[in-house]
Amino acid sequence: MENAADMSDLTAAHRGYEYQDLMEAGRVVDLLLGGIVRVHVDKKLVSWSGDA
Repeated sequence: MENAADMSDLTAAHRGYEYQDLMEAGRVVDLLLGGIVRVHVDKKLVSWSGDA
């Protein structure tokens, strides 16, 4: 049986989401400044999701 503290530690996952949010914010700023034409945020890019 795994240690309960190991299973509940989501620090790495939260850091990943923070990084993703920062990258998305940067792309939105690029959009507002005219550097890019379109931004896709959290868009599913593949048709298979693993859900049967």
